[in-house]
Amino acid sequence: MQASDEIDKLIPAVLKARKEIKPAGHSGENRHDRYTYAKEEDWHNAIMPALQDNDLFLTFGITKVINLDDRTTKAGAAWHAVEVLGTVRLIHTSGQWIEQDGAGQGQDPGDKGLYKALTGFKKYGYALMFALPTTDDPEKDHTPPPPQRERTEGEKVAWFRDNITEALAAKDTDRLNKLGAAITTKGFSKENEQTLREKAAAALTSLEP
Repeated sequence: MQASDEIDKLIPAVLKARKEIKPAGHSGENRHDRYTYAKEEDWHNAIMPALQDNDLFLTFGITKVINLDDRTTKAGAAWHAVEVLGTVRLIHTSGQWIEQDGAGQGQDPGDKGLYKALTGFKKYGYALMFALPTTDDPEKDHTPPPPQRERTEGEKVAWFRDNITEALAAKDTDRLNKLGAAITTKGFSKENEQTLREKAAAALTSLEP
């Protein structure tokens, strides 16, 4: 951690703001593994009002972007991994400041790995700067997960499209066959069912020797 030569005005403001910072909410939901998590906006909403009320603000700077080795899924698809290094600077209106190094990683089969890494860097930058916990209350470990919401047809269609694309990239014909068979069991409209069946069939055809 680095700081300006003088921090006599900064530190009292930080201490006061720290007392006013609220716990980050958990508006994010992982429906597959059935848990909730704090999104970047949850951290922002928990911290920024206290900073603004005490003449403080945060800046985030990226110093390096590192393309990591691709990571292979169980299905054989390649996910592109990225790491970002940067700094989080907390500044007082007097010009005094402190700065904390941070990092974040992200991976994605497309081009979103960098953006996921940036989001992780910012989320944990908030937590590091103010020594905030990043895990849920241990006393809530046994709280039953919220009931799963029935996915809309549009969400189901998107899931099948993504999985067909991933199976095609992995050249996994068995998975494509299973996906093609499952399409008819999901109650899709005729138009969506036909579109997905054609997509799965085209993927299989493209893999024929």
